[in-house]
Amino acid sequence: MFRDSSLTLSDVRGPTPGVVWVCGPAEVPVKGLVSPFTGQPLTSVPIGESWLAGVPLGTIGVAAGNAIDVGGRRFSCDVRGLQR
Repeated sequence: MFRDSSLTLSDVRGPTPGVVWVCGPAEVPVKGLVSPFTGQPLTSVPIGESWLAGVPLGTIGVAAGNAIDVGGRRFSCDVRGLQR
C-alpha cells in the first residue's frame, strides 16, 4: 500500500503543463509521513490521479499525524489506507 519511491509529481507529464494527469496512482512525496503499521518514516504515498486533479507538478505533501495535505487536497492515512 505505501512505498518508498523516488518518483515525484515533477516526473509525471500531462496534457496541461503544470497540472498532474497520470494513469493510475502517482507516488507523491510527503514530508513527515509515518507508516501507520510500523511507525517508521515513509517518503511517499501513492495517490490516485483523480484525487490530484489540479495539483501543480512538483507539489510535496505535508503530514501532521494521520492528516496529509497535498496542494490543498486533504487526505487521512491510517491502517485502512488513504482516504479523502
